[in-house]
Amino acid sequence: MKVNIWGFPYSLSGPAEHCKEFSRALSKQGADVAINSHFKGNWKFDSEIFELVNKQPYKNAIDVIMDPPSTWWSHMNEKHKALIGVTVFEGSQIGYDWALGIKQPEVDQIWCPSNHTKNSIEKGMESFFQEKQEKINVIPHGYDPKMFYPSDKKEDKLKYPEEDYFTFLFLGGWSQGKKDRKGLDIAYAAFCQEFSKKEPVKFLFKITSIYNPPGYNPLAQLQKIEETKKTEDYPILQSITQDVEKKQLANIYRCADVLVLPSKAEAFGMVGLEAMACGIPVITNNYGGQLDYINEDNGWIVKEGSFAPATDPLYIYDWADWFHPTIESWRKIMRKVYENKKEVEAKSKKSLETVKEFTWEKAGQKAIKLLEQY
Repeated sequence: MKVNIWGFPYSLSGPAEHCKEFSRALSKQGADVAINSHFKGNWKFDSEIFELVNKQPYKNAIDVIMDPPSTWWSHMNEKHKALIGVTVFEGSQIGYDWALGIKQPEVDQIWCPSNHTKNSIEKGMESFFQEKQEKINVIPHGYDPKMFYPSDKKEDKLKYPEEDYFTFLFLGGWSQGKKDRKGLDIAYAAFCQEFSKKEPVKFLFKITSIYNPPGYNPLAQLQKIEETKKTEDYPILQSITQDVEKKQLANIYRCADVLVLPSKAEAFGMVGLEAMACGIPVITNNYGGQLDYINEDNGWIVKEGSFAPATDPLYIYDWADWFHPTIESWRKIMRKVYENKKEVEAKSKKSLETVKEFTWEKAGQKAIKLLEQY
């Protein structure tokens, strides 16, 4: 089985990691995979991905397109055994350009990582074309159990002051301040309002810098947020500023007791899955693809809030909403988590059970079954 993966693997972004790891998973299931990109980049790959990236596109193969549906047109007239469109979407429904691409009969299957994205596609198709799509399949993202696993060894954790403090961790992008989709400002404001420096608790964050504008200082931006200002008794905030390789991410997760995933909209939320694989349970909002694997048995769900249009300039659309949680609701849950260490331990164990069904190997197995008909 020859498979062309069309995507962009040249970064540590979620889409790039999906492109690389999904390609690797298909290859390990026996598919002959080539990773192709319309735009080349400069990136250091491991040997397995390097080999896939340096192959030429196969002729008359299965083409798997990991780009927005509005860009699929360039592949529709090419000769192939099948055309598979892979897409993610964070908001409440896709727009017209995406729906039009998905509608085309040349597209044999649609793959998406979560039921949230599947529902967003279905709502868009019904809204713009009054039709249902039967060709949508959910193939979740995954994690590598050889990289993300629990460990109490000191060498498996990054070292920071106050290591014995209860630690809330945020890991992700945050480049647009209070308008940003990832919602760091909400969780951080809740932390600042709820806790004081007298308590053995801290907020640790690592910002993914790939989306940051030149000269952007996330710590300075956080401290400008009105809801976080205090005259005294400020709780502890620590920032991981150095660049890290992917294999070091697990060491960051293991520094924490709990991960906060306060995204206003999320297609899947790979950081949540990776944290849980390290035994770190997650607090998140009651909206998004992460709810396929985070629930009240293995984590905490913030339910208070309202739906409103997207605010992040990187996501310009007026046909879809995001969920905007209240700071007060985050305060309540963060306090509850901090004061119930046994509950954290119990949900850590539940998290480790849950993630067993979300490895890249299982994603590859499901994809291969769907491709065998071609």
